[in-house]
Amino acid sequence: ALATKPKAVTGSNWLVISSQGELARALATHLNSQGAEVTEVILGSEWKQAGAHQIQLNPAHREQFDRLVAILGTALRGYQGMLYVADAAADADMTSTQLMQLQETLCGGLLHLVQAVTTTNGAGFPRLWVIGDNTTGNPQQALVNAATIGLAKVIATEYPELKCVRLEVSGATNA
Repeated sequence: ALATKPKAVTGSNWLVISSQGELARALATHLNSQGAEVTEVILGSEWKQAGAHQIQLNPAHREQFDRLVAILGTALRGYQGMLYVADAAADADMTSTQLMQLQETLCGGLLHLVQAVTTTNGAGFPRLWVIGDNTTGNPQQALVNAATIGLAKVIATEYPELKCVRLEVSGATNA
């Protein structure tokens, strides 16, 4: 349970960055149902823009995050928050090399997001929420999340202006 009641989201803007897992979809749906405007950023293989509120980008390419921030422009300063959901699925039979590549993808995307926002947005940043999704209870997913949450701890220290919040979600979701 939260110690304080969350702020109302009606009329607020949120950026949800994910691999389109169940948790990210549930969060975006919930925010929309509360009257928030959500821009979904999907971690994929290439840049694609499907309307004003859905963008796919390759997390390995910093310039694509710069492009995202440029498209959002000064409006990004008024966003309530940025949710970075580490929800790329780690299969139980993945090799250590595959797990490391998945960690690099998620951590690289998070790092590129932070660099793009903090170098091109000027003053006034939306709060960054980094969410490790292990709603499947998969031990391999926990390994992937450890790297992402670890990086979020560094971001919280190095970029205090982002007011980085780290959450790890496990067990079944009630979407």
